[in-house]
Amino acid sequence: MKIKNHFAATYALALFGISTSSAYGSDGTISFTGSLTDATCVVKVNNTSANGSVGLPAISKLSLPSSGVVAGATIFTLNLSGCTTGKTVNAYFEAGPTVDTVTGNLINGGTAGNVQVQLLTGAGVPIVVGSSGQATTTGITTTSSPSVTGGTLNYVAQYYATGATTSGSVTTSVTYSLTYL
Repeated sequence: MKIKNHFAATYALALFGISTSSAYGSDGTISFTGSLTDATCVVKVNNTSANGSVGLPAISKLSLPSSGVVAGATIFTLNLSGCTTGKTVNAYFEAGPTVDTVTGNLINGGTAGNVQVQLLTGAGVPIVVGSSGQATTTGITTTSSPSVTGGTLNYVAQYYATGATTSGSVTTSVTYSLTYL
């Protein structure tokens, strides 16, 4: 009996070893590079705090009758002060659980249907949130002049229909980081 159990255990271990060894293979290596800088700024959303909020206007669901229609454009700002001089400062809106990976817009966590929130640069260019291709030309460059150790980064948020919208609440959020070039 002991020999039979020993044989079964050995056989099971051998099968496990065969099945797991084929699961590991190497096709290449990916290296990551980056840097941390001493540069910094104090940032406030709409001159309130780093974790501000932007109120979009209450609009009729009829304003968003079909996919791709936008409405309710609302300007918001990232106000920078106390920045390290000699750097170009940009905002990077990061990918996360509130970002639609297809549209790059913010997913609605509220009760309204077929609506997202789209971010745009101050010049009206849509931002694909989380993409490395986000506009970086919107940044400000700080100099040693006391009057240019900060500035304002302008953005727009608006409703974006993904179909005929239904009434309800719209709530979402996005994480951002400042980048220093």
